[in-house]
Amino acid sequence: MFSTFIVTGKDKYIASGSEDNNLYIWDIQSRQVVQKLRGHTDVVLTVAAHPFNNILASGALERDKTVKIWVDENEHSDDEMEA
Repeated sequence: MFSTFIVTGKDKYIASGSEDNNLYIWDIQSRQVVQKLRGHTDVVLTVAAHPFNNILASGALERDKTVKIWVDENEHSDDEMEA
C-alpha cells in the first residue's frame, strides 16, 4: 500500500492518487471528495500540480504506463476537469 497527494488550489484542495485507478480532489475544509477523475487503467502512483493554474498531472503503474494531464478549461465554473 502507498499514498500520494499534493496540496493545490491556494491550499484549498488535496489531489490524491488511488489504488482504484482514480485521482481524487478533496476539499480541505469540508474533508469531502469534490471530484473523482477517471481515465487510468492501473494504480495512480503520482500526482503533481501546476503552481499557478488549475492543471494536474497523474501517472499510473504497469498496465497503464501513462501520464495524464488534467486541465480545468472552465476555471470559474463547477464543471469537471478533463484529461
